[in-house]
Amino acid sequence: MIFSLALIGGGAAWLYSLANAAQKLSINVTQVAIVGIEQASLKMWAEITIDNFSGHAFTITQPLLKVYLMDSEVGNSEPSEETHAIKKRARTKLKVNLFIPLTNIPALAPLLLKGQKANRTLKLEVFTQADGIPYKAEKIFTI
Repeated sequence: MIFSLALIGGGAAWLYSLANAAQKLSINVTQVAIVGIEQASLKMWAEITIDNFSGHAFTITQPLLKVYLMDSEVGNSEPSEETHAIKKRARTKLKVNLFIPLTNIPALAPLLLKGQKANRTLKLEVFTQADGIPYKAEKIFTI
């Protein structure tokens, strides 16, 4: 009985220390760029910066990116089971491709195909997990 309580207590302490370390993890979208038109989609990439201020190394899942125009999802990154090692007390940058089918943005497509700015505000959401703890970040940008 005492051994079981000690085992449960030790597990709870480990989970608490992991959650506390995860609070020292910062995930931000630091750059978004248009690459061009590829296979009837607007191809873009986003740079995701992960700052780990803790003394604990993490493994994160490949970030999933979703793009919204006026609260409607218009594009996303490709799903992946890839993971990335995040070193303790370090900054890690990831570059993730995403695609917006031109059929999802019909009013903007002619401008973008001509290389002109559409002057539309989009929201980019980033979803990932670090050692099972979910994270979300977002960035507003103009194309």
